[in-house]
Amino acid sequence: MDLRVAKELLHIREWLAMASKLADQGRMDYEASGLLQEAGDSLMMKIGEAAASRQGGH
Repeated sequence: MDLRVAKELLHIREWLAMASKLADQGRMDYEASGLLQEAGDSLMMKIGEAAASRQGGH
């Protein structure tokens, strides 16, 4: 494997590991907070409403 490619793959692997840690922390915060869960539910409902209205418009 080319050294430049190997270095880039290592860099990508490190960033993916950091992203995984951030997602895990966010999940823990979300699960611990009723307010965040309500906000998430409301957001999902709004996205669903927007998607339904978009499909109806075609």
